[in-house]
Amino acid sequence: MIVGIIALFLWNIFVRITHLPPYILPNHCLVFKALITDWNELFPSPLITPQITVFAFIVAAISGLLMTILFTKSK
Repeated sequence: MIVGIIALFLWNIFVRITHLPPYILPNHCLVFKALITDWNELFPSPLITPQITVFAFIVAAISGLLMTILFTKSK
């Protein structure tokens, strides 16, 4: 937790010193504000990733099984 607080502090100092525009490196406060205000748009995205992962795993398992059967039958 202390490392996270230090990282946020250093992030804030870096953004203030370099005067980077927010579209390159936003301040951590802007990131948290966007997470709160745009929650309805951002929340569905993390839900799609596990669905894609499970689907890809099932496809890989089935195709691997079929390839194994094909290779063992070809001898």
